[in-house]
Amino acid sequence: MKKLFVLLALVCCSVIPVAAFAGNAHPNLYLEIYSSSVGRCVHAVHPGPLPGEIQCYLAAKVEGSIAYVPIHIGKLDTPPLAAGWPLPCGPGGGFVGVSYGLNMTGYDVDVTALAATACTKFGLGPSIVPTAIVFSADDACHDWWDHPGYVTVQSLTENPVYFTIVANSEELAIKVINCQGGLDLGLVIAGGAQWGGTKTLVCGTDPTSVDLTTWGKIKGLYR
Repeated sequence: MKKLFVLLALVCCSVIPVAAFAGNAHPNLYLEIYSSSVGRCVHAVHPGPLPGEIQCYLAAKVEGSIAYVPIHIGKLDTPPLAAGWPLPCGPGGGFVGVSYGLNMTGYDVDVTALAATACTKFGLGPSIVPTAIVFSADDACHDWWDHPGYVTVQSLTENPVYFTIVANSEELAIKVINCQGGLDLGLVIAGGAQWGGTKTLVCGTDPTSVDLTTWGKIKGLYR
């Protein structure tokens, strides 16, 4: 898994000065949860600015039922995409990969993680589900509305379970690789997910781009 991030960084560093690595100042990581895998991937869940909370709570939970837990990368810098990834790796926000672990807690931890699935235009890197998961882009840089992938889980009882984002157990870190091939340092774990029981957590409301800039500022990065 480390080779994936190192390789992308080296490719980008070979064509763009270090000063040009804008990346994302503080990408926010959220978990969402759904009862169906349909539409959990590219351009289907969040086609534009959100009118309210993301879906981090799923009430229906019975023994043997299935749920899908995507990871969501929000608050990416503007402009949202660095055109031409992986060559050249221009300035701007967006992401091409994520590395994390999925932690599950609750009464007797009554959920089993079945598999990790990459969404359209993403691939699944070497992973151990659910403690070490890597999703990486196949073709280009991506914006906040693209889920890189999700974990399928199955319930063993009706008891509520909570999902949180933790460090990848293999890399001992949570990483977002940006469109310049670097690792964003200002990561914020913005929200987890809940399955079953009475809702006790607050879902995120604003995963859209937040940092405004101009093309003049971007060009200045090369000077």
